[in-house]
Amino acid sequence: MTPSPGLGFKIPAATWPALAFAGPLFTHLVLFNLVFGGLGPEIADFRVKPPAAFAPGPETVARLTYALACAVFFLAAVPAFVYAIVTIANRRGRPAGYAVAVFALLVGLVTFTSDEWVGDHVEAGTGFGWLAWLSELVNSNRVSIGESLRNAVVEVPRMQVGAVLDPDREEHFMLIGALAGGVGTATTSALVLRFAEIAWPDRIGPELAGAAEVEDLHRRWQALRTTLLFGGLVLTLAVVATRSFYAWPLTFLDDDSVTLLTPIATFGSGFWGTLYTLTLVTAAMPVAIALNTRIAAVAADHVGPSVDDQRAWREANRLLLYPREVLSGVLAAATPLLASPAIEGLGRVLGGG
Repeated sequence: MTPSPGLGFKIPAATWPALAFAGPLFTHLVLFNLVFGGLGPEIADFRVKPPAAFAPGPETVARLTYALACAVFFLAAVPAFVYAIVTIANRRGRPAGYAVAVFALLVGLVTFTSDEWVGDHVEAGTGFGWLAWLSELVNSNRVSIGESLRNAVVEVPRMQVGAVLDPDREEHFMLIGALAGGVGTATTSALVLRFAEIAWPDRIGPELAGAAEVEDLHRRWQALRTTLLFGGLVLTLAVVATRSFYAWPLTFLDDDSVTLLTPIATFGSGFWGTLYTLTLVTAAMPVAIALNTRIAAVAADHVGPSVDDQRAWREANRLLLYPREVLSGVLAAATPLLASPAIEGLGRVLGGG
């Protein structure tokens, strides 16, 4: 049980890991579907046209920009995934690490299979036949807000304008997008479980006391900051890649069509950036609250009720947390508009405490 000063009762230790895992899950699967269900743009609402003379230069730059953004994203996501698995395995044992890896990879595979381009290939029998069983489960007639945004900005130009790329290049381009989605959700799932694992003490009971508990709290605080770094970096780069993906189809449309779709593309980038931000916040904040609550209780046990004495003790043991700075850093880490506040916010997180 975690002592909760001022509440008059104790909160079970399992509450914080459960919140760190359930918060992002609720945000993705319930809240955004409930709020945005049925509000997304319909393909029938849009009619786009190619320019009188297609210029390959802007399209080539946009395509390569997206590929570059995905390459950087992959370089961040893979180490973040490995970090989450290895640290969980080191702290909880290899079976736990294997279980988290399998779960995260399955989530990534589901996302990959639900990609519009992959689903079309499975349905047409032109590739990914081994995913047919999964495609029947995840590809339904129900269109989410994310799918409707992608349909409006990406699929409408591809269907109505016709092929402007060499078929092999376009297939390669769309495969990168599908892989980015799968890798992103697999890595995010692993990091969310890492947050939940940090919220759980090494041991529960009198055997975790004194210097051992102080060391445990310090290790968990450092782990929280490191996981925030990985999460903020990965999700910020995901926003950059998403913006590049939505910008690509606009390069082979006429001016009127670009004017029509640009606001949707801008909103789409902001939508995913906001969702990524909420994912990071809902996963990290229960951990920060759990650690801060427990550290406050341990400080009171060591030096008494004096706030000044507790602060001095926490500084001496490198356990002085700044919840507001953590929250501002997390919010900035995946900001949907600018990358610079993300770096600045992460700097505050890493420099605090």
